[in-house]
Amino acid sequence: MSLYAEWEAPPPYFNTERWFRWAVERATNTRDLLSALMEVMCFYYEVPTLSYLTEDQRGDAIRRLDELGAFELRYGVVRVAKEMGVSRTTIYKHIRH
Repeated sequence: MSLYAEWEAPPPYFNTERWFRWAVERATNTRDLLSALMEVMCFYYEVPTLSYLTEDQRGDAIRRLDELGAFELRYGVVRVAKEMGVSRTTIYKHIRH
């Protein structure tokens, strides 16, 4: 279930940074925060889940999530890898590059 199911979606003119701030304001714990970060990436790439991303988009999304601190959260790498349908090794490979 989407984290935003009970929330009104952000206006379409929001950029990624505004979406991020909008999502963080509504997150109540680290699990919600990580879900919010992944939802922001879905909004940004206009896909229903991160598993729909192309390889180039996936690498870009991983770098963006790393910049936003998603992988500093507990189980961040594991949850993002599961959502994207890739291994943890793939996530770490993109983080290093």
